[in-house]
Amino acid sequence: MKCLKLLLFTVCIGGFTQQAHAIDVRVEAGGGWAIGYVDAEGFDEGSGGGPAANAGVWIDKLWTDNLSVGMQYLYLSNTLSFSDFDDQHTRIHAGMLNAAWRMNNGVVHPYIGGGVGFGVTTVEFSPDEDDTATDVAGQIFFGFDYDILDNFYVGVNGRWFITEPKVFGFDETFYQVALMGTIGFKF
Repeated sequence: MKCLKLLLFTVCIGGFTQQAHAIDVRVEAGGGWAIGYVDAEGFDEGSGGGPAANAGVWIDKLWTDNLSVGMQYLYLSNTLSFSDFDDQHTRIHAGMLNAAWRMNNGVVHPYIGGGVGFGVTTVEFSPDEDDTATDVAGQIFFGFDYDILDNFYVGVNGRWFITEPKVFGFDETFYQVALMGTIGFKF
């Protein structure tokens, strides 16, 4: 029996077996709250909270039923308090490439995954004093979503995010822990 393998399909000629692997595409968006922590070279550590948001496009069941890959935009904003200098407002815009193990079949879809990308970090001490830097970013995330209709779902997720830009001439490490609700549509 001769088989022709395509990207997502296997078609066998002269036999009874035909296998098709269907993929799903999803778009989602969400918002929530992030707690930020910064470790700045030569300064005291600072922490604080603020709003967080995300938007993404996912492809499910790419090579297996439980693999999902996606592109995601993240927005994380915090007002960080320090003991040795004024508060700073930190905004991070990040573009991430993610991979997740997700139970794509059924109604409830738990998942865990990680991603890498770039974060653009802006630190502002006052309206006249700010600096922006771009560096590599990484994240680990987990959560679940629930199908409320055939194509619509809602969910919740948590994430740990890190980036290490050089801001105001100092090496800084920005950590973010975020909890977000999501809503999505599956095509």
